[in-house]
This record gives sequence, structure tokens and C-alpha cells, in this order.
Amino acid sequence: MKSLLFRSLIFKIGFIIIIIEIVLLTAAGVYYTRQFNEEVDARVYNRTAHPGKLIAKGMLGYEVVKNREDMIDLAGDDIAEAMIIAASGEIFYSLHTEHEGRDISQLTGFSPEWFSPSVSESFIHRETEKGDNYVISITPIFADKTKTPDYFFYLKVFTNHAAREKQNISNIYLIGTLICVILTFLSILLSFRVIIFRRLAATLDGLRRFENGDLNARIIPVTSHDEITILQHRVNSMAAKLQETVGNLGKEITEREKSEKRITHLNTVLHTIRNINQLIVQERDRDILLPNACKLLIQTRGYYLAQIALFNDNGDLVITAGADKKNNQVTLRELYGDTITEFFKKALSLPKALVLDTLIAPQDTSHHKEKNTEQGNIVIRLVQGDYVYGLLIIGIQDIRKLNEEESSLLEEIANDIAYALYSLEIEEKRRQTEIELQKHHNQLEKLVTERTAALEKINKDLGLEINERKKTEKKVLLLNLEQQTILDSVPTQIWYKDLNNRFLRVNKMGAESVKMKAEDIEGKGAEEIFPEKAAHNYQDDMEVIKSGKPKLGIIETVRSASGELLWVQTDKVPYPDDKGKMIGLIVFVTDITKLKQAEISIKKYAEQLEAANKELQAFSYSVSHDLRAPLRAIMGFSNILLEDCSDKLDSEGLRHLNIIRSEVSRMGVLIDDILSLSRLGRQEMKRMSIDMHDLAMTVFREIKAANTERKLELKMEELPRAKGDKNLLRQVFVNLISNAVKFTKSRETGKIEIGSRQDETGIIYYVRDNGVGFDMKYLNKLFGVFQRLHSVEEFEGTGIGLAIVKRIITRHGGSVRAEGKLNEGAAFYFTLPIGNR
Repeated sequence: MKSLLFRSLIFKIGFIIIIIEIVLLTAAGVYYTRQFNEEVDARVYNRTAHPGKLIAKGMLGYEVVKNREDMIDLAGDDIAEAMIIAASGEIFYSLHTEHEGRDISQLTGFSPEWFSPSVSESFIHRETEKGDNYVISITPIFADKTKTPDYFFYLKVFTNHAAREKQNISNIYLIGTLICVILTFLSILLSFRVIIFRRLAATLDGLRRFENGDLNARIIPVTSHDEITILQHRVNSMAAKLQETVGNLGKEITEREKSEKRITHLNTVLHTIRNINQLIVQERDRDILLPNACKLLIQTRGYYLAQIALFNDNGDLVITAGADKKNNQVTLRELYGDTITEFFKKALSLPKALVLDTLIAPQDTSHHKEKNTEQGNIVIRLVQGDYVYGLLIIGIQDIRKLNEEESSLLEEIANDIAYALYSLEIEEKRRQTEIELQKHHNQLEKLVTERTAALEKINKDLGLEINERKKTEKKVLLLNLEQQTILDSVPTQIWYKDLNNRFLRVNKMGAESVKMKAEDIEGKGAEEIFPEKAAHNYQDDMEVIKSGKPKLGIIETVRSASGELLWVQTDKVPYPDDKGKMIGLIVFVTDITKLKQAEISIKKYAEQLEAANKELQAFSYSVSHDLRAPLRAIMGFSNILLEDCSDKLDSEGLRHLNIIRSEVSRMGVLIDDILSLSRLGRQEMKRMSIDMHDLAMTVFREIKAANTERKLELKMEELPRAKGDKNLLRQVFVNLISNAVKFTKSRETGKIEIGSRQDETGIIYYVRDNGVGFDMKYLNKLFGVFQRLHSVEEFEGTGIGLAIVKRIITRHGGSVRAEGKLNEGAAFYFTLPIGNR
């Protein structure tokens, strides 16, 4: 009973009231105790400061400090010390006469700043020394009417008595508060026990009897209409309803037993499905898979017959596998021959399972019906997509027990077997594709080797041809220097310079390179024509003139008069007169920009071919060995786990399992996109003239037809024709328009604009939308592989679409770019060179 009292609601309510009372009394005590303490402190300060004020006003003589009785009358019994101290620090009078005549610095506990000439008013200081609290009063005394004090009155008074007085008041208030709280608590406890607790105990006693199984127990309420009486009436009503519920519960238990028997039956079917799926995952040979699947159906479900029949596209029976209840491998062809052709045709044409009371009676009498049973067969099509592989035939001992659930589960088994046949067929096609891919890869390597060798030969022949041409040009010039016409016809700059670094002659190409006339150049110094290079060139010139040996093959870059950066080869040869005396030199400057660009292009092309080859090998290996097989295993075991253990997993576990399956499917799509991206570099381009307007309109109509639930508006200008690979450029429009539709799904109306314009780089085509847009600081991520600015939960996709767009346009010799703003849409541009029109 004592424990019940402390756990009761009465005790809790009383406890809350006591807490509130304690808080209020404590707040009041703190306030009034603080007021009392402030009054005590004020009294002590006033008594301490009073003697000093009287002495400063001349109402008391200085010698009063020596009379303890007078000082006690003025400052109280707690006086400790009184002094008259000169401004110089000498003690004139003291309550303790032994201090008179001494300097204040000789005593401890004094601060020099207390007696500073700057002190103009009295002040009080509190200190603690050896456990005693005291108050010090310092009062300046002005003998004359000056601003500097001549003497100081020092008074030290202990405050221990006042502190004890404050502590006693606090103790008295604390004891009074405790007594009030105890009396209040006892009063509340006694009154609640008399008024409420006894009635609640009666209510609890009635509930205890209900808990012990006495459903006829009732609580007898008092003649009152308060909350407790209402509670007792409600408890009595609840007991009556509980009696009625218990009666209905017995009926429900009977129904549940029936349901449990049905669940047990379905569990055996689910166990069969799990075994079939495990077999499908583990076995990749069709000739072993099919008979073993039939054996599992016999062993786990007790069917007396299980058969699988596969047909070709003409409807002819090509493969049969099966087993009977004695675990014999018996096929339909062995049992029935060709006598059931019409039955097969009928079964293949029906979309649902076909239930028959019997098949055509087999020759083997061991399969005849047993006594007191209704043997029958259920026939289910093996369908994957729109293709029908064949039939699954199950012989059931008692066809009357076949229900809709088991029929549906058997159809699921048939679907799993059909999917296994489909995956085996796809795997076989993949192996054939890998063989073809390897063959094409070898051909590509051979082609790259042949092309590289051809380019090297062309480069070598071109270099020989240039050297021969230079020798011929120089020989012609040296043979006949007077023939200006010949000089002007040479596609090389030719400059004649004397020993003073002045130009004697220049041909037409040389004059045009500096945008001057030949006659304006002749006679001028090199520093006037080429101020930035004159000094360096003069040193090289003098070496050629002094040595008499030409300096050939100087390769450098120069800036033309129009600002264009050019590659040139400079050759310098001595220039003697008819007698062999050196009079200057001849400078040949040949523009080799195109040759250098060709060399750079050849090198870049070779590097791209090598990179593409390595990328192709990496993708082929990853897709064929490292990616597909683990994904199939993950998906297979996830399905098994979902089918076998779904009743053991909570909702969070099922959600995680479904996320795994969804992510595996997304990984499969991702692999397909990666393969598409890798094939772009190897796919041969078929250039043709393309109607870009018709191509874009066709793609938009197809995408709109696939998104009938969306409201889409298209604004399209007339697009100019282009020259390129139609299939690749169609893929560009598919990716860009699909993105526009996807990222406008949060808008009531998706608005898409397709147009074009032309500049010096080529024809610019664009696709603009009013979707969610993007932050331009992430622009460099848009066209990268797997670069996404949104999560998969917000917008589906793999992050490869824009990378494919960039790869296609780059192969056409163009470029891509994008513009966007958050929540204000985006625009994607791709440029095709004018030569592609």
C-alpha cells in the first residue's frame, strides 16, 4: 500500500503543489533576505563613515581617536583601529598608541594609493584578513581651503557580527519555510486520501479482477457524478464489451486455423519457386536446366508428372524434357509421340493457364489415375515479351485441390523458366558479338598500322621534296641574280643584305610579308624593318659571312604583319661578288606553317587512335567479364531473397532490398550507355545531306507520343540543312529534347524552343527549355561522363547523354556549349562547320 501511495496520481499532484510552494517561498525568501542584508551593510557603512565626517567638519578633535570609549560610541564595539595620518605618511594619533610617530609604510595592510594627494572624498573599502571580514573608511582632512588634503582619518571596523546577524536571519527563514512545506504536504496527502484515494483503490481492485479473467466483475460506484464515478461506469461498460469480444474471438481463431493451412500449402509452392530460381541462376546449360527443373517440381510439390516442350517459329516440337514421380527422365515425345499436336496448338494460342482433366492417355500404364483421385494437368505457356518458347505441363494428382493462388504461382515458375531461356539466348548472342567485336578490333589495329606507315612515308617524301625544291630555288637565284621576275615567282621570302646589315634587294613575297613595297625596303637597315630581331639576326649573319658557310634549317615562329602566328624555316647563305669577295648574304624565309600543322595533326591523330584502342579494350573487357556477370548474380539472389524471406523482413528491410534491385537495373542501363559512348569513336560515319528541320520535328513527335501525360509546347524555327551522319545527329536531337522534357516535369507546361543561327564558325543549332536550369559554375561538369547536377530521385538518367552529344558533334568537327540559370531554364548549343552543310 505504501508503494502504491508513492506511485499514485494523488502523490504526484501533491508533489507538484509542494514544488510550486517551495519555488514561491524561496523567491520571497531570497528577496526579503537580500533587503535585510542591504540594510545591515548600509548601517555598518554609515557607522564607519560617521566619525570621519565629524572630524573633517571640525566637530571632533583629532585626539578623539585615542579614546576607545568615545570611538566605540561613534563606531560600535567592533572597532579595530583608528588613526590620524599626515599627508606625508606619519601617524599623529592612533587608538593603539604604540603606532604614533611611525610611518604608515612600516605597517602592513595599507595601500599607498589610499593616502594619495589626489583623494578628495571619503571612501569605504572591504577586505578580509586571516578569516576576519572588516570595513576600512578613509576620510581626507583639509586644514586650509586647499584642494590637497593635509591629513587622513583612518578607521577599521570588523564586520563579523553583522555577518552572523545576516546568517541567523537566513537560517530562521529556511527553518520556517521547511515547516510550512511539511505541514502543507501532510494536509494535501490526508485530504486526497480521504476524498479520492479510497475510491481509486476500489476502481483498481475491479480492474485487477478483470485482469485475472473475471469478466463478470463490476465496480459499484458511489452516488456521485464526478470524474471517478464516470471512470467506474466506463470500466463497467468496457468489461461488458470485452465479454462480447471474447466470444467473437473464438470464431476468429477457427477461421485463422483454416488460413494457416492454406498458407502452409502456398509456402510449399513458394519453396518450389525458390529452388527453380536457384537452379536458373546456377545452371547455364539449357539441356541440363530443363530436365532438372522438372525433377524439382516433382520432388518439392509431389506432382506425378512435369514436362517442358519447346517449339520453333513454325510450331514444330524441337526440344522436350521431363520427369515423373519415380524420378525417371521421361519426355513427351517418349510418352505421346506426335499424337498431341492439336492439343499443343490450342495451348500455345491461349494467354492463360489451360487446366485439363487429363492428357491423351500415355502408353505407359504407370501414369494412369489412382483410385479415389481426380488426376489432371495444367498447361502454361513459356512467354518472354511477345515470344512464346513452348509449354510447361504439370500433372496434378488431385485436380480438384488446384486453386487460383497455386495456379498463379505455377504461372510465375513458367515465367522464370521463360526468362532463363531468354537470358541463355541473349548470352549466346553476346558471345557471338564478342567474337565479331574481336575480329573488328583486329582489323582496326591492322588498319591503324597501315595508315601510320603510309603517313610516315608521305611525311618523308614531303620532306625530301621540300629540300630538293629549296636547292633548286637557291641554285636558280645564284645563277641569275638579275632576274627579278624569277625571284618574285619563288614562293619563298628572299632578302639580300650587305655587310652593314642593310637590305640590297627583296623579292615580292618578302615585301608582302611586311606589307611594304620592295623599293621602300631597299637601302634601309634591318633595325628599321625588324626592330625586335635585328641585333640577334645580325650576329647570325656575321657568322655566315665570316665563315663562308651557310646556316640552314633555322625553324622558328614569327608574327606576320596581319598578326597571324606562322612557322618559318630560315636559310642563310653567303653572297660573294664575281671575284669571290664576300659582299653580304642572302636570307631565304620559307613558310612551313601547313607542314607543321600537318605534323601536329598526324601526331594527334596517332595519339587519338591509340587512346581509342585502349579505351575499346578496357570497355570490352569490363562489360564482358567484370560487370555483366556480377549484376546477374546480384539480381538473381535479390529475387530469391525477396521470394523466400519477404515474410521475415520488416518494411525497412524490404525497402532496402527493392533499392538493391532498382540500382542493379540502373547499373545495367548505365553499362549500355557506356557501350554506346565507346562505340561512337569506332562507328563509321556515313555523311549525307540532312533536312535538320524534319529530323528535329520527327524526334519531338516521338518523344511527345511517349509522354502523353505531359503538356508540351514546341516553338521551332526553320532549320538549315546540314551534312553529316543522319543516325548520329538524330541521337543528338533525341538526347537534347529528352533532357528538355525531363527537366521541365516540374512545370505545368513544358516549353521547348528549337532554332539556329550562323556565325563565322558555322551553323549553330540550339534546344532551349523552361525547366529547372543549372548553376553556371558547374558548366564544366555538364558534358563529362557520369557528371550529374541532380540526384536520381529528382531526375532519372545515367549522366552520359550529354557526353554522347559532345562526342558526336566533335566527330563532325563541331563544338557544344550550354547556358542556364537556376529555375529559369537552360539552352544547349551545337555547332556544325559550314562545310558540313
